[in-house]
Amino acid sequence: MSTQKVLVQKDNRENMNTYSPSSPPRTQDVKIDDSILERTLIPYKRKGTIYLKDAYAKHAHVNNSDSDIQNTVLHSIKELFSIPESCYADASGHFNAVEFNICYNQLIYVSFAYGIDEGLIPAFDDLSLDEYYRKQFSDVYITHLESHYKRVINPRNFYGVLKINKAKKRQGLIMFDTDIKFWDDDGLAYGSVNIVVV
Repeated sequence: MSTQKVLVQKDNRENMNTYSPSSPPRTQDVKIDDSILERTLIPYKRKGTIYLKDAYAKHAHVNNSDSDIQNTVLHSIKELFSIPESCYADASGHFNAVEFNICYNQLIYVSFAYGIDEGLIPAFDDLSLDEYYRKQFSDVYITHLESHYKRVINPRNFYGVLKINKAKKRQGLIMFDTDIKFWDDDGLAYGSVNIVVV
């Protein structure tokens, strides 16, 4: 996924709902099937960089009166991210910006696949799962990214939550406004990311 702009600024996204690593996701959260994870993360398997180990979701959607806008909220609670070693340099011992981006990509790719498979994202109504997988790496772009690192996260075992706030379909483009948060018992990183699917 291409990153075109990176900004860092203070905001309140650190208050997104989370679970402690010592406490599993609540029972009403839906486990995303392993077959979705495996197929979606195939490109990372070749490089040995599958960091997302388990995934849960809860969702709701509201259609705006503007026919071009579909507001979608899709919480994907990801249990047990694990980065055993750095894929690009000697281990730093802490979760960093490169790993933030890779983990975000895995979260959003899996969330899109799950949403399409379950019919949860109206903006993707005319896209099949097979069509999405053909577009996954070539046609999904980050247009804006903010990241904030409040407390050090141990990359060996941590959690993430992705929130899709809004999806807008216009002139052949699908635009998403998302929030992201990673944490462990002591650490915290969070941000916001805008996505375009062409």
